[in-house]
Amino acid sequence: NIKSRAVDDSLNLETAGQGVAYTVTPSSNLTIFNPTDTPAVVTTNDAGAVELGVKFVAAESGDITGIRFYKGPQNTGTHLGDLWTTNGVLLASATFTNESASGWQQVNFATPVHVQAGVTYIASYHTNTGQYSTTDFYFDNAGHTHGALTATGSGLNGVYAYGPGPLFPNTVSIVKAQNYWVDVVFRNTSQQPQANNDSGFNVTENGLLTIPASALLANDTDPAALSFAFTGVSSPLNGSVSYN
Repeated sequence: NIKSRAVDDSLNLETAGQGVAYTVTPSSNLTIFNPTDTPAVVTTNDAGAVELGVKFVAAESGDITGIRFYKGPQNTGTHLGDLWTTNGVLLASATFTNESASGWQQVNFATPVHVQAGVTYIASYHTNTGQYSTTDFYFDNAGHTHGALTATGSGLNGVYAYGPGPLFPNTVSIVKAQNYWVDVVFRNTSQQPQANNDSGFNVTENGLLTIPASALLANDTDPAALSFAFTGVSSPLNGSVSYN
């Protein structure tokens, strides 16, 4: 529940009412694979240093904020998360830290990378010890779609390259169409909430909604009776609510 109370210039403090119920939705950040998705082979017997990647396309423009990969217990050493164009331009790179022994790992880029709708990119990670996770023939189909993200299929996905990283993974796993269990963290920026220009509200560049005191105190509004409603918003609103 959110509770509010008012104070006047004589420091008379209103007694808070019972509050207003509200629902906090999960983060709107989207990934290709769910946290419960797991590989068929957790550890592939290959000790070579290798960059493993996945081709993906977003149906809507947005930001890639990080890279994920599924890790088996023998996939130790240093891991890099990389984002590429399909012609080999490295858009961002980051080193994984505080990894767990196995399971999904995530690293966030220092600066999110904006990607265009309908354009194919490659997300990859580099392991210097190999022993990576795989699922054979995963992309022998139309691909895997989750929300606005699609890992492309038709047997032309699952890319890799051997050597020190970061290294552009330009070899396609054509024979086995392998899924190397690489993922992205995507934030949709094509449907940012917009405030009515006549409302007196303001949406800042980072998505913070601010409401000036004049908008709340107009017509001697009783703070206990305040309510908020968002209309015309197709994406979940996330974050915290505070009163100053």
